[in-house]
Amino acid sequence: SCEVPLAAYAIWDQEQMSIRSFVASVDGKAFCLATAQGAVANLEDAEALGFSVAQDLIAQGAASLLPNGLPQ
Repeated sequence: SCEVPLAAYAIWDQEQMSIRSFVASVDGKAFCLATAQGAVANLEDAEALGFSVAQDLIAQGAASLLPNGLPQ
């Protein structure tokens, strides 16, 4: 994003994937961090793991850190 500090980093090692992600406020005073790890045998598994990280960030209030909220 050009306006909001956010990132995701994934490592796939054989059949395991680890994802780390964060979203921060523009001023850096508030942030949400999320991680997940699990078995990944196919694209659907990888997407599900990424979705769980996204849901964790949303549960922590990451949507309120985005200037326009979550896309509809």
